[in-house]
Amino acid sequence: MGGFDYPVCIVWPIDISARRCISRCLLLCFVSLSQLAVSAGRPNFVFTLADDMGFSDAGCYGGEIETPNLDRLAVGGLRFSRCYNNGLCVPSRRSLLTGYYYQQATKLNDGRGVLRPSWIRLLPHYLKPYGYRSYHAGKWHLPLRRQLGSSGFDRSYRLADHNRFFSPQRHSLDEKPLPPVAREAGYHATTAITDHAVRFLRDHAESLTEKGSPFLLYLAYTAPHFPLHALPGDRAKYEGRYLAGWDVIRERRRRRLQELGLVRTDLASRPVRVPPPVVLTSPEFPDPLSVLGAGETDLAPAWTDLTEK
Repeated sequence: MGGFDYPVCIVWPIDISARRCISRCLLLCFVSLSQLAVSAGRPNFVFTLADDMGFSDAGCYGGEIETPNLDRLAVGGLRFSRCYNNGLCVPSRRSLLTGYYYQQATKLNDGRGVLRPSWIRLLPHYLKPYGYRSYHAGKWHLPLRRQLGSSGFDRSYRLADHNRFFSPQRHSLDEKPLPPVAREAGYHATTAITDHAVRFLRDHAESLTEKGSPFLLYLAYTAPHFPLHALPGDRAKYEGRYLAGWDVIRERRRRRLQELGLVRTDLASRPVRVPPPVVLTSPEFPDPLSVLGAGETDLAPAWTDLTEK
């Protein structure tokens, strides 16, 4: 939490500085996709969502994290510097797939949970009349997904357990539960999500009934949402890279963003206290400060002011 979600396609929406109306923009996008499906020979679409990713994390946005594939996409596409953003995983996903503000696409159901209004349609429903097959792999975080096809997706690998990257206990394939994964099984959520997506597309290409039909792939990663469960090789690759501290790294990223022409302003002053998140009244969402352990803080002090602990 505390980062941003960025859908990556040909264009990559970034930044929360401009007050854009996401409902109008996304609905216009859906209509445009439908028109493009007719006028341009029904192209394929891939939406990739990085969960709670920071604005300047990727290399093509000034980050020190190596993202060569995203960098290549950025060179051949567009990098947005001004765009409306929901700033949190759940509302971002709901807006991306519905075309509406999160508040419009959500309703409370007398204490029985959060539902999707009956008049809301999802992106696959807009493309299905044009012969599209739709696939989903990864996190979902939308309500009312009880049966395959009700959301418009034809196939789905759904990871419902977001608390562990190596041994999820709740996941399903085409809405049929899969067995829990043992810790020593060699599973990693990011790899598994990618593998299922590739398998869906390979089956799509090889199917006699689906061959030649266009597709939509919604690739919805859990990473880099917490917990930060990276693979050993990735951890070793970045060991020591952040010892300079967040103040130094923040300034380095600002300079690179300016060199790339994505921002033309100075950094805002670093807040000493991080505003507490909105906590829902539910056993699922305890008081965030109650989980702080020894040596942990809700403050954002200067890196040089931290104790060794």
